[in-house]
Amino acid sequence: MGIDSGTGQAHDGDRVKSGFDMESNARDRGNNTSRGPRGLNDLDHKMRTIIVAVFSILALTIWLLAMSIYFLIFDDNPPFEIYNNPVPTEKTVYRTGELLRLKVEFCRWSDSPYTVYGQFEDGIVYSIPPREIGGTEANRCSVVYTPGVPVPETLPPGIYHYIGRTVYHVNPLADRVVTWRSQPFEIIE
Repeated sequence: MGIDSGTGQAHDGDRVKSGFDMESNARDRGNNTSRGPRGLNDLDHKMRTIIVAVFSILALTIWLLAMSIYFLIFDDNPPFEIYNNPVPTEKTVYRTGELLRLKVEFCRWSDSPYTVYGQFEDGIVYSIPPREIGGTEANRCSVVYTPGVPVPETLPPGIYHYIGRTVYHVNPLADRVVTWRSQPFEIIE
């Protein structure tokens, strides 16, 4: 092997070796003089690892933020719509102990479980215990009479509204609340 005096390149007989070939030969012999992929030093490898870790954490954070926004704002919103609010009652006069039945025109868009909180109101609010209801059929519209809410025995006579608040537990991050009220009705002894 010799050096061509005109070009300064090494040649091996008829074949001319470029500078790249000389570096690859040096690498093959164990003399690592380049900074190519096989020649990264420890600092470059650590920096690449740090950059990959930072971008991975950043991508995960952006994904978690996007999913949280979706769950908080858009998931099953609204879960339930009532179209005849205030809701008519089956009768206009009830006695204590009777079942108050409401005629509800609704569409349910969610099959999530929900809790119904109810109150009788005549200027003073009389709350009744909440009812937990498991997930029910979604994507249906209907007109139904509710199974009935017992009129408390301790409720004094007067003109009342029944106020309902339905809380849908749509996902671990959010609940959706639908509030409605009945038309006025009278309670007698």
